[in-house]
Amino acid sequence: MTIKFRLPGQVSQFTFSQKDRVNAVFRYVSSCLRDGFENRYSDFDLTQAFPQLSLMDKKDEIIGELFEGSTGELLMLKEF
Repeated sequence: MTIKFRLPGQVSQFTFSQKDRVNAVFRYVSSCLRDGFENRYSDFDLTQAFPQLSLMDKKDEIIGELFEGSTGELLMLKEF
């Protein structure tokens, strides 16, 4: 499944396995946001606009089950 991300100052895209867990998505985004050795974005959520969905509490779920029937998604970063 291809997921696009709206991140500060950039748009990123990555293809995940349907069997990956949502936690893999958070790890990918965290690696995109690192600034050298300092991770300024340690506390963030990924959200889907429609239907509205926060992924913060869904990190252990499987991507293919969460987005059943989808081949691609757009997620936005929400900083805390």
